Amino acid sequence: MATDDTTPILIGAIHDHGAAGGGFHGLVDELRLWSVDRSQMEIQSTMHVSLTGSEFGLQAYWTFDECAGSRVRDKVRLRSF
Repeated sequence: MATDDTTPILIGAIHDHGAAGGGFHGLVDELRLWSVDRSQMEIQSTMHVSLTGSEFGLQAYWTFDECAGSRVRDKVRLRSF
């Protein structure tokens, strides 16, 4: 797994010479961040399944089920953003 602590994570865009570029035009229903490499089979086996938040290697998990407001809850660390 490659790591880079100096480059921020962008959701729905790519880094283009230090700035966000190539924006995603659509909706994101759920977001999962993992600290481990996952095989295609592992990804497909859980892609339509809600997680508990305690899965090995799962670092953050947002389901966007709040239905109101501008904050979302990370179901791994049980904190809001």
